[in-house]
Amino acid sequence: MTRQIDLINISKTITSFEGVTNADMLPLGRRSEVLSVLSKTCPDWKFPVNPTDPDRGGVVSEQCHLEFYIPDDEPILMLGLDVHTGDDAVVMGVIRSICQATGWRAFDPAEEELIDFAN
Repeated sequence: MTRQIDLINISKTITSFEGVTNADMLPLGRRSEVLSVLSKTCPDWKFPVNPTDPDRGGVVSEQCHLEFYIPDDEPILMLGLDVHTGDDAVVMGVIRSICQATGWRAFDPAEEELIDFAN
């Protein structure tokens, strides 16, 4: 089963997603900036993952397979991430490294909560 995670940019002082509105969300950046950050942060980054789907990039390795939807809208407000395969520790390590490098936050829509990498 594919797990979904969203990468968003909100204040570090917000600890719960409950009550967060679009006004609380800051842009992740321009498309070119987001792609640059992902390629520098993720050693196994590939864009596009499949030439027939030019809006999807991903991390494809023996340890995990993650796909990101990279919208054309400028600026990008959110990245949707599909976790196809991978050990949870490896997957969370990739996502944590992106969040640490950018200040973005990871949101689990199934649980309706921000992911706390400290726990």
